[in-house]
Amino acid sequence: MRLRAVSRTTFMARSAYVVSAEPAPVHMNAPPSVLHGLGAGADRYELVVDAEVGVLLRSQAERGGQPFRVIEVEDFALNEQPDKRLFTSDGLVG
Repeated sequence: MRLRAVSRTTFMARSAYVVSAEPAPVHMNAPPSVLHGLGAGADRYELVVDAEVGVLLRSQAERGGQPFRVIEVEDFALNEQPDKRLFTSDGLVG
């Protein structure tokens, strides 16, 4: 993986870095790519990484300069107490 910081941005009201990532060449005996979930077969990824804690907030997989898979965090919170019902049998159900 070749990473290159491109710029700073704000995403979900948080300071973040935009990072360009290019996958390494695939070898016959190499383990499967950890990037498969972000978009298998991409020749470039644009990543938005939280500047404070380093969490991946957004990824965009591209092939030939065209995006084909975008994954974004919809809700983000740090150091918050979960609802006490979350891990009980009568927990929160959406």
